Amino acid sequence: MRPFQLLSAIAIFLSLETVEAAAYWNCNGTPIPDERARSAARLAFSFVPNTVHGYPSVYRVEYPGVEFGTLRTFPIKNSDESWQGGNVDYYVLANIGLSVMEVFVVEANNKRCTKVAG
Repeated sequence: MRPFQLLSAIAIFLSLETVEAAAYWNCNGTPIPDERARSAARLAFSFVPNTVHGYPSVYRVEYPGVEFGTLRTFPIKNSDESWQGGNVDYYVLANIGLSVMEVFVVEANNKRCTKVAG
């Protein structure tokens, strides 16, 4: 390869963007982006319990030898908007540090969604 060809190849290589698939939750075939679920979980801990149309709900789960802390639920919309009332199709259950986080589908009897790594 000649020097000018090498420079062109390097320039093209440097201009390429790495496209990385984002993680999401598969909820009966409906993808819920992980960042949307995390955003809803953060909202669950930013509001006083039961002040936003009955949400966030608070749960205290105790298992011997396991410390979850307080868990809260908050609805998720299947759009870029935050839930502001109305039907609840999906919701997140999480602790404040998000080390425990699950997404559920209400219409499927609260079936747990599957997290798909990005």
